[in-house]
Amino acid sequence: MLITLMYMKSYKTKLPITSLLQQYLPIDYTDAFAFQVDTEKRLFADDIMIDFWTVVPEWVSALFRLRNILVRSLGLENGKNGANLFDEVKKIIQTDGINDMVSVAGKTENETAILLSDKHLDAYMSVFVDKQTITASTLVRYHNNLGRVYFFFIRPFHAIVVKAMLKSTLERMTKFKIREVSNADMGALKELYKNTILIINRKDYTLAEIEDWVSCGDDIPHWEQLIKEQHYILAENNDKVVVGFGSVNELGYIHTLFVHKDFQRQGIASLLYAHLENFAIEKKAERLTSEVSITAKPFFERQGFQVDEEQKRKANKLCLTNYKMSKYLTR
Repeated sequence: MLITLMYMKSYKTKLPITSLLQQYLPIDYTDAFAFQVDTEKRLFADDIMIDFWTVVPEWVSALFRLRNILVRSLGLENGKNGANLFDEVKKIIQTDGINDMVSVAGKTENETAILLSDKHLDAYMSVFVDKQTITASTLVRYHNNLGRVYFFFIRPFHAIVVKAMLKSTLERMTKFKIREVSNADMGALKELYKNTILIINRKDYTLAEIEDWVSCGDDIPHWEQLIKEQHYILAENNDKVVVGFGSVNELGYIHTLFVHKDFQRQGIASLLYAHLENFAIEKKAERLTSEVSITAKPFFERQGFQVDEEQKRKANKLCLTNYKMSKYLTR
């Protein structure tokens, strides 16, 4: 069933009584923000938490850069930048892993809690789902006075970032449905593929290159083979319009990721990408690889990919510039 988002009310609240974080009280700092969503879809804490750390808005990255400037002036460590930190946290949540900074504090059917720790402080974050009420809670324990100073600079941004990003996450998760592709979707995929290349990729390639690339979409047997051999998914909105699609194989090769020309910059690529990455992790892939267009390169870099090689890749008759890119999942 597709979802209709009627409203989303947010308010400050208390830590849920049955939250996993109750065991860490009393503590130096606590806050909790709840969102009331009107949706028929069942939401899972793990999915919300992963999506929360998947999309890093530029203004949030800018706040992290400002934070680094402020704390550096006091001789404190900068830590990771916004994009790298978010990618690391997301990876730990997906794999129930642990590193020297991030770990999963606990999971239940309706809650996922993580711990971000360094020598100055511990910060716990939880997403708690109670039917249509989603609560994001944060607890902070200082290890020393530097921890207090550090959080002094974080605190003004904290509530703004958490509320804005959770709202954005819930909007994506309730506005768009992700499902597997079937051959019946072929017409919609072909149209989206062609129109996106013609409009969105036009700024990075010549008209001749664009026309050659678009012509690849006429090969129906190739489409059918890809859908059969790869994990092919699409996103559709409440009007059943296909707004994006992507594919990955069990080895972690992302063959396709396209977003409708009229639905750009709504988090759809990130939503699709998160599903593709989760699939690769479930299949024990060691890394993700892709051959990425000039247009898509910045998006993949924000997801933690690195350029391995710039190349000329044959589309139909012409060779177009793209990039071999990869991202390790097991490091």
